[in-house]
Amino acid sequence: MSASLERGGVLTLLALAFALGRVPLSAVQASLESRSAAAVRVGLEAEVVTIDDPVLSERVRLTSPPRRIVSLTLASDVMLASLVEVDRVAGVTALVDDPTYSAAAGHYPVAIPRVSASAEALLALEPDLVVISAYSHPATARALVGAGVPVLRLPSGRSLDEVREAASLLGDVVGSRDRAAVALARIERERAALSGRARMRPPRVLFYAAGGFTHGRGTLTDELIELAGADNVARELRLEGLTRIGAELVAASRPEVFVVPAATDDEAREALDRAGLSSIRGDARVIAIPSIEIESTSLECVEAARTLANELEREP
Repeated sequence: MSASLERGGVLTLLALAFALGRVPLSAVQASLESRSAAAVRVGLEAEVVTIDDPVLSERVRLTSPPRRIVSLTLASDVMLASLVEVDRVAGVTALVDDPTYSAAAGHYPVAIPRVSASAEALLALEPDLVVISAYSHPATARALVGAGVPVLRLPSGRSLDEVREAASLLGDVVGSRDRAAVALARIERERAALSGRARMRPPRVLFYAAGGFTHGRGTLTDELIELAGADNVARELRLEGLTRIGAELVAASRPEVFVVPAATDDEAREALDRAGLSSIRGDARVIAIPSIEIESTSLECVEAARTLANELEREP
């Protein structure tokens, strides 16, 4: 394997704050939605994989599949679980062990390090590939690139297409193109099935997460609400990206359905009550969708659209 690497790049620090319970996952997603970056290009020729990243000023040739992969995003933790054997993973995030958010909880043995964004700690793992995201912090990536470590920067997951692109890029680079294709085909079947459902009048849905966060235009959640056959109240209000919404605006918009990241509908109602929305929600339906679905930027996210569509079709 040879590599020609220069400075630049991004690595995640927000995940650490979230893992300590200091930052809600929705707030972490808000940071990724505030950044945009040129796309990574991956070339396949015979047994050689080329990673060309204009943001990192990086062009890397991998002449064999990586055997010591370090993942610095929860989405790539989850994707790698279905793409490669566990002995090819040299490090994952601490979030991977949290069943509230991770579809790969319990998959990785405790012997595999749960890593931070420390360049020294990462280099000590001797990785031959580090997977980061478009929302990650630049400092550690500079150190990795400068040390000659190949870095794969995945899209941030602001749409189903970005989630699909991330899985496709990762599958190509780790030599699991066929496995990735199977997962991507399943996503397309789910999307086609949901798009084929007819609804007389789309219900008006407001996503509401801890801290008063909602998702407007240009977010994955907005797309999932539409895919479920509903209208996103945040979009009606011309809100962009992930942002906080005040109680007064919630009251004025009069949602018919609240979608809350929670395990049960009772927990979702309690979360709204704690946020001071008990009188505002009135007769509106409250639907809980697990965070592992509605706050995921891995392929599991399409489950949120299916869950919401099924709930909306049930009699309240």
